[in-house]
Amino acid sequence: MSQSEAHPVSAEERSVQARSRGNDLYRKGLFDAATKAYFEAVTLSRNDPAPLSNLSAVQFELGNYAGSQLYAEKALKLLQSEADTSPKKQKLFLRLAKAKLLMLQDAESVASRLDCADSLHKSVAAMSRSKTNSTAWTKLLDELPRYRPSLETEPEYYPVGHDYPSPELDEPMLDLKQDLSWLFAGIGDARNFFATLIHLRSKLRIRGAHDSKRFHFTLLDLKAAAIAKILIMLHLLDQTHDTEALACVVYVYGSLIMPGFAYNRLQQTIIALMQKLRKGAPLASWIYVSKDQRNAILRHLDAWKENLYGKYNIREFRERGVIIARDKHIDRIATLGPSEVRYLPFCEHDDALFWTYGIVMPDDKTLLKHERELAELVKDLDWPSEGLPVADQKALEIIDATWKPNVTLVDIDWDTVRDGSNSKDIPDFCFDSPDVAQKLFNPDEDTARELRVKSFWGWFTMFFSHVSKSIKDIRSRTCVELVVGEMNECLERLRYDAWSTRGEKQGKLDPALFPRTYNRVQMSNIPDYVGGALSTFLYGVPLLHPDDSSAVISRILLNWPAFKTHERFLTEYTLLTDVTSVEKHFSVKLREDSSSLQNWGSDALELQDYTMWTVGSSKPLRGDQLMSREANEKYFQAHLLKICLPYPRSIHVTNTGVRSPLNITVLFRLIGQFHKIGYPAHWLSEVLGNLLEGTIMTNARAPRKEVLTIKEAQKTYPSRAMCMKPWIAELSTLVSIWKDVLPFGLLFSNDLIPNLNAVRQYTIKFPTPNGCLLDKSVFALVFWNSAQEPSPTNLRATLLDDEQGDRSESARKIRESGIHVLSTFKWTQETRTVSFWLRSDVVETMEQGDWNAYIWRLDSWGCVTAGVSVRDHVVAGPNWIGEKV
Repeated sequence: MSQSEAHPVSAEERSVQARSRGNDLYRKGLFDAATKAYFEAVTLSRNDPAPLSNLSAVQFELGNYAGSQLYAEKALKLLQSEADTSPKKQKLFLRLAKAKLLMLQDAESVASRLDCADSLHKSVAAMSRSKTNSTAWTKLLDELPRYRPSLETEPEYYPVGHDYPSPELDEPMLDLKQDLSWLFAGIGDARNFFATLIHLRSKLRIRGAHDSKRFHFTLLDLKAAAIAKILIMLHLLDQTHDTEALACVVYVYGSLIMPGFAYNRLQQTIIALMQKLRKGAPLASWIYVSKDQRNAILRHLDAWKENLYGKYNIREFRERGVIIARDKHIDRIATLGPSEVRYLPFCEHDDALFWTYGIVMPDDKTLLKHERELAELVKDLDWPSEGLPVADQKALEIIDATWKPNVTLVDIDWDTVRDGSNSKDIPDFCFDSPDVAQKLFNPDEDTARELRVKSFWGWFTMFFSHVSKSIKDIRSRTCVELVVGEMNECLERLRYDAWSTRGEKQGKLDPALFPRTYNRVQMSNIPDYVGGALSTFLYGVPLLHPDDSSAVISRILLNWPAFKTHERFLTEYTLLTDVTSVEKHFSVKLREDSSSLQNWGSDALELQDYTMWTVGSSKPLRGDQLMSREANEKYFQAHLLKICLPYPRSIHVTNTGVRSPLNITVLFRLIGQFHKIGYPAHWLSEVLGNLLEGTIMTNARAPRKEVLTIKEAQKTYPSRAMCMKPWIAELSTLVSIWKDVLPFGLLFSNDLIPNLNAVRQYTIKFPTPNGCLLDKSVFALVFWNSAQEPSPTNLRATLLDDEQGDRSESARKIRESGIHVLSTFKWTQETRTVSFWLRSDVVETMEQGDWNAYIWRLDSWGCVTAGVSVRDHVVAGPNWIGEKV
């Protein structure tokens, strides 16, 4: 007889064995397997609190805080007879309080039963929320920029694009049962929107009357001038059978200058739009512009109505425009090669007219009505043996006397600051009519012959006739929403219901019914300037309709030669080194029909082509899909180091230069994303808590190359202590603010972060910044204790606490207590004023000492202002909760 038969193992003993097995698995980090063992133990011994306590512990480690709470409460119920001071109950109370904190529940009642609750009570105090989530997001987005500032704050205006129109529409999208929505960011001259309208009409005609979907288009641009120009074109295109309206659209879209009849029609259109905008009236039954947006558009319409206040005469406008166009055309040939620059077939006469006179001539009927004399003069061109035709002086006199500038090519805001307000130089349009016309259809000779089109005018009118017919067919079920704003700001405000541009109802258009998600988010190459792929994933993807036919679309134009592979592009911005990791961590999926995928992984890769990402799985990652806890912490440390200590780079624009505009706030957006996909909140809380201590143990390093390689991103350096104190004043301030919107609570003591009533807004007025190219988002606000060192010199080396940094004793002391660096602040160019939010105790300490403030640029790592005394120049404003202290 065996020993087990002689002495049967009891249920309690088997429960103990299961618990022991679970404990071994728990210590190895095999939490799912440990959970099964603990469940077995609970089943075998239902009145034993120990396996329930174990289940509470393992669920906590898995990030299932509701489960941890449930099992902790069950265990405590079985321990009712024991005193609260018993070690078993104290352990459960501690875990239960932490779980409640992480779930943003009231933990005070549990924390009060702990013997040593001081630190946890401080965590409870730190997690008190001051506003509702929506209100908190609005305040945060109003006050905290997501990029480092530029010191020249008026962006350049690009009135015309250079790519081929790309219709954002496909069959899977049309097969959906619900209404469809598009968001075009950086809409520019709206060519992709117009192409989408044309293709939409074509597809709907094939599908027939049974397709009754409604359509919403959000057209977004940073420049009010671009939106004003689009509004003019939409107003004209709404007049389907009006040939003069169509002609005016052609001149607005595709010409440097325009004849008198087109200019008069443009002026009539501008006046009509201004009247509606000022009255707050609907602009059309299908066009929505909120009241908050109207003044910005009106300013440009008013300037265009007044012919730019007479700043430019027609001859200079025409001549300079052609010279600039010729220079850009030569550059394009040099860059792409002669064989890659395409021309419209059978349009040699029109091509010569543009390069000789700067004009686009209308069709014969319009010529006879409006430009009979000019038509005769330019009918037969005087061609020399080589080069362009000789201009007819009488023709030039007629043009300069009767034609007008295309005023929509000029943005009065940019025009005021680009070369000083007194400059009479014509803006750099980067514009030529032959290229604009060719790009609309990119026809070959057979197509042109078949369509019998032999003029620029023919191609322009064909395109816009199709657009006008499309509008006529679908306007009864379409809304076009026009928005002036920065792309990522608008996307994020829309996501968190903090978008004031969606205001009042206008006619039948009710913003309350506008979409909050889109089937297409078209970003063009804007991510090149605002954080690359990271911006695409953090801002664009959350606005996609949850369907795999949806897509966020972007391309690389600014610096594609900097990246040998698309994986390296993703690595530079996300620090994730393969597509699978990116898909997992940003809940996306690379669409196989992306045009950039045609040569993925080969030397023929075209990074300039569009890449499309759709929504990935909405399920949280399994435990075995997560980075390890240590790797997760290294990941966030590496991001912070990359933001705070970008690798030096040229201040000049090159085709291999990578922008580094993001400030520390992106860290919180990343943390929110990681929590969403399943990373335990206590891991993420620990990441922030360790950073706030001021010194971290890390095997990450600040970038050692301008463009991060995959090998570099994967490298694990020797672990070392690293001082992060120069950024802690800002980081702790931001944590205090962001805790109101983070989707989980924080476990560290409120000693590490200020109360919101101790976070104040401050301003400093600086002397005029020196240097050139101040329009990049690369600047930092530096506070320096001049009692320790006279003034900062080699700033990056001083801040860099690793093998390549300044390891001198003086640098160590500066890092410890002699410098504060801010990445999150605003700059007002007109008054040369910085404004920022910071904990008041830090500012008060600086005011009592000999601290100076500077503005540094972090591409070349040079100082751009003289220092100003903190004591004498800092002006304190209200605190974060609105109190005037």
